[in-house]
Amino acid sequence: MLLSEVQKQIADISLTKHLQLVNYVRMHHHSYELAEDCVQEAYIEAIVSADKIHSPDKLFSWLKTVALRKAQKNLKEYLQIIDACFQTGYINELEQPNRIE
Repeated sequence: MLLSEVQKQIADISLTKHLQLVNYVRMHHHSYELAEDCVQEAYIEAIVSADKIHSPDKLFSWLKTVALRKAQKNLKEYLQIIDACFQTGYINELEQPNRIE
């Protein structure tokens, strides 16, 4: 199996600039785990979309943008879940200690 130029660049970036990508996302969202997951998802998207990437020289910027957008989407979904829990009273029920009478 031959790797395309873009796939080779993705591999190179994952080896040489991975931490830089993770820290970029983490700088915006403060969660190392979320940043790591989103960067991994960005790599996957880049590999799947390698034939659609027209400017391989801008791949690092593309990966930063995709990873950050994934983090923003994940946080938005998380906040919607938390909001729904508050609105239904589910979180208030969890916060009350069990009473033995």
